[in-house]
Amino acid sequence: MKPKKIDPRVRRTRQLLQDAFTSLIQEKGYEAITVQDITERATLNRATFYLHYRDKQDLMWQSTEEVLSELVDSLRETTKHAKKQTCT
Repeated sequence: MKPKKIDPRVRRTRQLLQDAFTSLIQEKGYEAITVQDITERATLNRATFYLHYRDKQDLMWQSTEEVLSELVDSLRETTKHAKKQTCT
């Protein structure tokens, strides 16, 4: 089954929020940041944040899942490529 394509605008918005979140964690630490901090850094409004995430913990979990999924996909491709080279 093919993964569902994500609208480029949605992808861009989520990336802005994730980037803001990551930089704020590095600067202030997770506990100290608020959704307001994240949206201000991302130059988006809070309503937009809540269209994508329930709270900052949801943003953290979804971001972590996305990174891990990309890592697994990359490892699968690397393994598939390595198997093809050893079979030929």
